[in-house]
Amino acid sequence: MSRTLLLICFLAIIFVAVAVSAYTQLSHLIHIEINPSENETEVWKENTSKAPVPAAQLYPQPGKTILKKLFGKEDPKNLTLPDGIMKVFEMPEGKAKIQELIGSWNAVVFQGISFSFSGPEQKYSVDLVAFPLLKPEDKTIFSFVHEGNDSFSFRITKSKFKWNYRNLTKDELSELLEVTDLSKYKNTYFIAAKNEEMNTLLLEGFAWDDGDIINLNGFKAYKGVQVLIAYEKI
Repeated sequence: MSRTLLLICFLAIIFVAVAVSAYTQLSHLIHIEINPSENETEVWKENTSKAPVPAAQLYPQPGKTILKKLFGKEDPKNLTLPDGIMKVFEMPEGKAKIQELIGSWNAVVFQGISFSFSGPEQKYSVDLVAFPLLKPEDKTIFSFVHEGNDSFSFRITKSKFKWNYRNLTKDELSELLEVTDLSKYKNTYFIAAKNEEMNTLLLEGFAWDDGDIINLNGFKAYKGVQVLIAYEKI
């Protein structure tokens, strides 16, 4: 497998390569809860063919300051995932971490941009999530955090949850493929991830083509789609 950066959109958030709002329609999600009697109750199904407004309620003055200072943008809807990734590459520790991930895993997915308040001081941040294609729940979060006035800090954190991975069963694969048609894509990858503590099973699929290559700091990036079914025992 060649070293690849794959971008996929998950709600407001995909490094085969995807922009925040322009590609939001490419994510398909289903969340199903299983009650103690083992009966399934579908909680929600999200086909993001209509792009939601990205985190407007989480876009106060600190967010405007970060967007203007770091990205030269006035509106979060104009901030694309490639914009965010290139800014991560400009940070020495960010570039080193991306190179480490790609060197270790060959294919890395950037799952989009989000806007949030985090930490005990509830500081505003712009976050990008990346993970190995082979272990999609082992997430690395790159955060640009507003520190007051025009200053910001750059932080890299890792997801603390432990997931176990396995191949999908034939039935699980059929179920995932019913969510959306992936037959038009040349490349696909499917994986199941289970977290015992959270009683959660995720069925995940990724698909992308080799065309429309985006060059990001010397790495080949592609636009892709993500399909996800989440089972949670209650």
